[in-house]
Amino acid sequence: MRLWSLTPARQNLLLTLLALRLCLVELVAVPVAVLCLHPACGLMLLLTLLLIPLRWQLLHEAAHGHLLPSSRHNRLAGRLMGITLGLPFDVWRQAHQLHHRYSRSRWHQVEVYDPACERYWMRQLLLILRVSGGAYLLAW
Repeated sequence: MRLWSLTPARQNLLLTLLALRLCLVELVAVPVAVLCLHPACGLMLLLTLLLIPLRWQLLHEAAHGHLLPSSRHNRLAGRLMGITLGLPFDVWRQAHQLHHRYSRSRWHQVEVYDPACERYWMRQLLLILRVSGGAYLLAW
């Protein structure tokens, strides 16, 4: 059985189209609302901010070839998501795949927890530090 046969392609396509439509809201409706100082502009800005992770996740799945059944459609969806995020999809995809290939130290594998190697509270503390900016501080 092929992996893409397990992919909910119709739902992923609908999510991609929804995200693209919402990008039009960000690029057109939000600036117009802010310009007119409509009371709903704050709600629209909040909605825009809350939906950015959706586009990132769709971009990520397209980069791995898991968003839609064909590689051509994955590249197209990835490029469209990249445009909405201001990223060149092909460059980002290659960099992301290199990240998966070469970031295999214990520090980079935050999603892996082995109770035989470390204590749970220590792993949680390191994860909280990393997520709250510790990765950027340690990079200096």
